[in-house]
Amino acid sequence: MTYRSGFACFVGRPNAGKSTLTNALVGRKVAITSDRPQTTRHTVRGIVTRPDAQLVLVDTPGFHKPRTLLGERLNALVLATLSEVDVIGFCVPADAKVGPGDRYIAAELGNVARTPVVAIVTKTDLVGRQALAEQLLRVADLREFAEIVPVSAVANDQVDLLADLLVGLLPEGPELYPGGELTDEPEVARILRFAATEVVPRLAGTAAEIDQVLRALDGHFIAAGPSGSPLRGLVNVLPTGRNFYSVDPKAVPSRLAWETGVAMADSLLERYRADYGDWPRSVGLSVWGTSAMRTSGDDIAEVLALLGVRPVWDDASRRVVDLEAISPRELGRPRIDVTVRISGFFRDAFPHVVTMLDDAVRLVADLDEPDEQNYVRAHAEAERAVAAGRAGYEGSVADGRAEQARLVSQTEVVQAAYTESARILDSAHSDADRMRQECDSYVDSTLGSLEETLTTTLRTIGRGRTAMRSGGIADYRD
Repeated sequence: MTYRSGFACFVGRPNAGKSTLTNALVGRKVAITSDRPQTTRHTVRGIVTRPDAQLVLVDTPGFHKPRTLLGERLNALVLATLSEVDVIGFCVPADAKVGPGDRYIAAELGNVARTPVVAIVTKTDLVGRQALAEQLLRVADLREFAEIVPVSAVANDQVDLLADLLVGLLPEGPELYPGGELTDEPEVARILRFAATEVVPRLAGTAAEIDQVLRALDGHFIAAGPSGSPLRGLVNVLPTGRNFYSVDPKAVPSRLAWETGVAMADSLLERYRADYGDWPRSVGLSVWGTSAMRTSGDDIAEVLALLGVRPVWDDASRRVVDLEAISPRELGRPRIDVTVRISGFFRDAFPHVVTMLDDAVRLVADLDEPDEQNYVRAHAEAERAVAAGRAGYEGSVADGRAEQARLVSQTEVVQAAYTESARILDSAHSDADRMRQECDSYVDSTLGSLEETLTTTLRTIGRGRTAMRSGGIADYRD
C-alpha cells in the first residue's frame, strides 16, 4: 500500500473557520478559535494519522489585504507557510458574500502555482441548499481549483471527504510524526485539557455559593476548603461557597508564587536599570501577612529571587523543605541585598518563613563569590570589617584604661612611699633636734658643774694657801 505524508495549509480571510476546521479534522481542539477575527497569532499544527497517510495541518492567521504593520507581518507568515506546504486549502465561508478580500487571496495564490489549491466552502450548516449552490458557483469563478468541497466542521459534514481529497494530493513519503501525536504544541494541549477538565467544572460549581451561605445562616454544616486567589493558580479554592481555611505556612512560597515572584523581581530590576543604568546593590521590601495568605507568598518569592535563592519543595506535601543557591551562570546578574520589613501579624503567623529568610541571607552571605556578583556577601564582609575595627578600638581603649589604672596604682604606691619617707625624714629631723637639744643641755649642765667644781676647788686651794701662809707654812711656789 502506498503511504502518503505531507503538509496542508488553510488560508482565507479572517474568521473564515480555518481553526475550527483544523480541530474537526484532528478530532481534538488544538487551535485557538474565537468569534473575533485575527485571534490566532501563531502557526498551530494538527496531525491526522491514518493507516495510509499522515496529514500535517497548518493553521495560520487570517490572510487579508494589509492596512497595518501587524497585518503585513501576518500576511508574510501566511506566504512563508504557503511556500513550504504540499497542498493549500482556500477557505471561504458559505454565509458571507465573496468579496474583495477573497479575490485578493485568490490572486495571491497564483504566486504558488505549483502547489495544488482546494477550495473549501465552510460553515455550510448556516445556509440552505440554494444559497450554498450559489456560493459554490461564485467560488468557482475566482480561479481554477484542484477541488471545490463544501464542509461543515461544526456538523462534521463531509470532513472525512475533505481529508481524503487532501491526502490524495500529498506526495508519497514516510510518517513524519509519531502516530499518537496530535499536536507539536503539547503545552497548549495540556493547558486546554486542564481548563476543560478542571477549571470549567469548578467554575460551574460556584453557582452554589448563595445556597451555601443560606445553609450556613440556617446552622447547617458547610464543607471546608482552602482559601486563596484562583487567579494565582490556586484552582483548588474553587468552587467557592466552602468554609475556607488559611494557608499552610510551611508551603510558602508555592510553586506558582515562586514564578510570580521571579517575574516581579525581574520587572523591578529592569525598571531600576532603565532608570539608573546599573544593578541596585540593595532593595527594601515590605511583607504583609494577609498578602502572603492571599497569594501563597508572592512577596517572599520576590525576596528569594532577588537574593538568587530557589526554594525546594516536597512533591507530596508541596511544602518548602530546603533552599538552594541559583548558580551565577543561571542567574545572569548579581545577587541583590534585600532588607525586609515585616508586619507584626506576619511575624506571628509565619515564624517559619522568617527563619527561612534568615537562612537564605546566611546562605548567600557565605557563598565564595566575588563582591561584584554577590552584594550580600560584600555588605556582610564590610560589616564584619567595621565590627572588627570597632572591637579592636574597644580592645585598645580597654587596654589603655588598664595601663592607665596600672600607672595610677604605681603612682599611688610611689606617692605613699614618698609620704612615708617624708614622715620618716621629719621624724629623724625631730629626733636630731631633740638629741641636739639634749646634747646642748648636757654640755651646758656638765660645763656648769665643772665650772662650779673648779671654782670651788680654786676657792678651796686659795683658802688653803692663805691658811698655810698664816701658819708660817711656805707655799711650794715659794
